[in-house]
Amino acid sequence: FLAGSTPPGSVVAFFPGVAYTPLQLMMLPDGNAFFEGNTHLMARYDGAVIDASPRSTKLLHPDALANPLAVAHVVNHPPAGKQPNVMPALLDIDVAVPPEMLSLLPNIGFTQAKPQLLLPTQTARPSFADLLRESLQNNSGEDSVHVVRGLALLSTRAICDEELYLNYRLNPRNGYPDWYTPVDREEDMRRWKR
Repeated sequence: FLAGSTPPGSVVAFFPGVAYTPLQLMMLPDGNAFFEGNTHLMARYDGAVIDASPRSTKLLHPDALANPLAVAHVVNHPPAGKQPNVMPALLDIDVAVPPEMLSLLPNIGFTQAKPQLLLPTQTARPSFADLLRESLQNNSGEDSVHVVRGLALLSTRAICDEELYLNYRLNPRNGYPDWYTPVDREEDMRRWKR
């Protein structure tokens, strides 16, 4: 809910959590099973994914979660008859910000979160596949990129004292949950055509 008013194009929320690059997603030890049952994922158009599940957000600094804009993960899909009033926008955060500002960032990269996220599933002896993934990641050059990927929600129109709605654009090939009403089926098909 947005209390007050904002013009079109305003940042109204950040999607907090752990950010995964496309390469990191491919290298997860359990593959897609790592996200089994996770309903707090948001994909960016560049293939990166933000995980705002409780498992991931608990890794953020308390100051980051205290940010009143770090609430995009609780914005609902519009019910039938309503239109979205926000849209996602890629947000790349330069981690070369002053150290005193780091605790305010709404996202951390998977590289920083990896030890805490993988600990329960790691085995005493890594498999060949794990060693290969680690080798590929070490040679990927991703560590030289000093950007944390994130998402911001922008208002698509003037908003005044109303609930925020984001089109989730669920993949039509996977079927829809009972509560979900597509905003634009053709747009959803284009989004997931790849």
